[in-house]
Amino acid sequence: MAEQRRETTEVLATVEASSVPVLASRGELVQSLKGKYRDVPTSSESFLSRKREDLALETRP
Repeated sequence: MAEQRRETTEVLATVEASSVPVLASRGELVQSLKGKYRDVPTSSESFLSRKREDLALETRP
């Protein structure tokens, strides 16, 4: 059990060291996401409408 714990700790330390740095602030996160979905060919209202139709078809007896 102690050996597994040690191995797990080593793996986690490696993952933490190799991960992408976390953005420093919420503002940086927002800036990095702006415009990300501008080329998506559908609006959120259209998407929700299609999902409602799908759900209606799935729950139909």
